[in-house]
Amino acid sequence: MASAELLKMTQNVDGKVTRVDDRVKGVEGMIQVVHDDVQDVREDVQDVREDVQDVREDVQSVELKLDQVNRSLFL
Repeated sequence: MASAELLKMTQNVDGKVTRVDDRVKGVEGMIQVVHDDVQDVREDVQDVREDVQDVREDVQSVELKLDQVNRSLFL
């Protein structure tokens, strides 16, 4: 009788451990999704940085041209 009770308790504990393990796997899956999303955001930020750099270069080019025009008008 005691063996049957012990077996029943062990199976109950095993079932709970299995459910906890499944939940942990679910959390790991969600963490991977978050990691992937963060990676996507980093790539987007890098794209924005590159676009800003392009705009800065364009603005510098326009400034140089304006300086040249102003000098030529002054002369």
